[in-house]
Amino acid sequence: MSQLQSTTSMRDTALFNQIMRLGKTLDNNTATTASCAKCDDTGWINTTKDGYEYSSKCECLVRKQSLERLKSSGINNYIGKTLENYLAVTNEQKAIKKLASEYIASDTLSNFVICGKSGTGKTHIASAILVTKIKKGRSGKYISYKEFVRTASAKARSWDEEEYFRYFRAYANPTFLLIDDLFKGSEKTKEVNPAHLTYMYELINHRYSKGLATIITSELSIDDLIGIDEALTGRLLERAGENVIQIQKIENQRLSR
Repeated sequence: MSQLQSTTSMRDTALFNQIMRLGKTLDNNTATTASCAKCDDTGWINTTKDGYEYSSKCECLVRKQSLERLKSSGINNYIGKTLENYLAVTNEQKAIKKLASEYIASDTLSNFVICGKSGTGKTHIASAILVTKIKKGRSGKYISYKEFVRTASAKARSWDEEEYFRYFRAYANPTFLLIDDLFKGSEKTKEVNPAHLTYMYELINHRYSKGLATIITSELSIDDLIGIDEALTGRLLERAGENVIQIQKIENQRLSR
C-alpha cells in the first residue's frame, strides 16, 4: 500500500468515525458521553504503525455481535444454561461435564450426541455448548426436532419451493446446529413418519457433506436411533467420534426438585 493510499484510508476512517459520533449525537438530540471509552462507540479501534492505519474490532462490538447471534439463534429459552451451573454430583455427570468442556475448548467441528431419559440434563449440556460457541464468534442455531419437521411439512405442503428451501437453509448452513429431542414421540413405537425422516435426513446429510457440527439430544438410545434410520444415525456418529454420550444412571432431575 502506498503512502498516499494510507493517508486516504486514514482520512476515510476518520470521517467514518466522525459520522458515527455525529449520528449518535443527533439520535439523542444532545451530545452524550460515549458508552465505550475505547472506541467512542464506533466499534473499531484504530492504531497507526509505520505510517499505516489499522483497524480492529473493539470488545464492545464483539459482545454486541455475540448478543445478536444469540438472539437470532432460537436458543433464547436456554441462554442461561452453562457448564458452570450444570450440577455434576455423580461420576457419570462429572464425566459428561468433562467431555462437554473439552469439546467447547477445542476448535473441532465434530458432532456431539447425547442420549438419555427425560430430565437428565441433555438439553442443558447441549445448550451450554451452543451458547459458548456462539459467544466465541461461531454461527449457530437451535431447533427442536418436532418444530423443525412440523414447519418443514407445512412449507412443503404449501408448494412454495423457495419458501421451503429458505427455511431449510436457515438450519442447514450454520457452523453449529443443535437439534433437540431427535425423533421425539417415537420412544414407544420406534417408528417415525417417513416424510419427517426425509426432512431430517436431508438436513443431516447436507451438514455431513459440508463438515458442519451438529449437536443432538434424544430420549432414544443409540441403538434405537440406529434402528429407526441407520444411514442418518451413521452419519451423526461418524462425525461425532468420541463425543457420544449414552446416559445410564442419571434419574429425572426435574422430579427430584
